[in-house]
Amino acid sequence: MIYTDKTKSFSIKKVNKYIRDSRAVSSILIVGSILSSIYFIVWFISYKILNGWDIVLDGDPNASLLKGPLYITVLEAMIIGPLIETVIFQKFLYFIATLFSWFRHNKCRIVILGAFIFGLAHFFTLLYIITTAITGAFFMYLYVIKQHKYAYWSVVILHSMINGLAIILSYFE
Repeated sequence: MIYTDKTKSFSIKKVNKYIRDSRAVSSILIVGSILSSIYFIVWFISYKILNGWDIVLDGDPNASLLKGPLYITVLEAMIIGPLIETVIFQKFLYFIATLFSWFRHNKCRIVILGAFIFGLAHFFTLLYIITTAITGAFFMYLYVIKQHKYAYWSVVILHSMINGLAIILSYFE
């Protein structure tokens, strides 16, 4: 059924697509909230338990995160960081990895590669590298399973939520 007038065209298919798209975005937010909360609780507990045995490589990540005003921290960690890191560590890395048949035929290898590189890019302490590698595996896995359907924005939203939790918990330490 199509309704048209001189200024607009309207179809039931367009409305259904809009509803499907908005449901997909809300489900991404809900699932992302649950996953990021569970992950961050596990990460926080392991960080507190293993912190005494950690090997410091390049300082404290929280010291660099919290050095400026809160609005700058939120802008960097929840908006700019996830946007740029998702382009580099998921979008670009996925594109490059799929050029090679060894990765193209086994998506698990892409997830492991993405996790490894994401972890090494966050070079503060050994424990921080390990936990961000696990986070990178979540991000790349989400990117791979959502490929061609909100993959980029799914990872950006989840990344922003995890960074937001890190900011909140850092202010309570």
